[in-house]
Amino acid sequence: MSTPAPQSPGAVRKVADALRTELLTRANLRLLLGVAAVGVLGLFGGFDAVDSDTPRHALTDVVGEPLTADPVEVVLTGTGTTLNLVGEEFPTLEMTVTNTGTRPVDGFALARILDWQGQEESTYATTQRPDGSSAGTLNPGVPVDLALIVPAGPDPVLVLNSVTWRVSNLDGSEQFFDPVPVAEVTL
Repeated sequence: MSTPAPQSPGAVRKVADALRTELLTRANLRLLLGVAAVGVLGLFGGFDAVDSDTPRHALTDVVGEPLTADPVEVVLTGTGTTLNLVGEEFPTLEMTVTNTGTRPVDGFALARILDWQGQEESTYATTQRPDGSSAGTLNPGVPVDLALIVPAGPDPVLVLNSVTWRVSNLDGSEQFFDPVPVAEVTL
């Protein structure tokens, strides 16, 4: 078994000097100080969630009142029930939705506008007309009665989002994008 040759003190000093000049630069020290500052702020509550600025209303306070979520106006009319194809009954939130914009609003855009807080599933399949058919397309200026199936679970919150008509950066299509919460309604 061979033993490593002893290193001269000059070689160790050269390595230490090279590490010091390469690693301990001003830019690296600034970066290290920035990371330390963010860590200290995080330890003292800097990473806590911020309360939402979106107004929250109880359903009883807004029944019959128009709520604007561009490009639609929503008037909640109350709660009800609907039957699925096998006769099971589901609770619904009933509303009248009027497209106040100049372009038709399809079911996918409506699902971006009407959203249940904390739900991963889209409202696309659970938004229907009173006869049980799909919501379809909302034409400008035409009020449409809709029923939105309420998700299972305690204290559901409906979030109304405003959306923007724009061109997609990915494929160049024109659609409603960028949902921004404008109102929340607790049931």
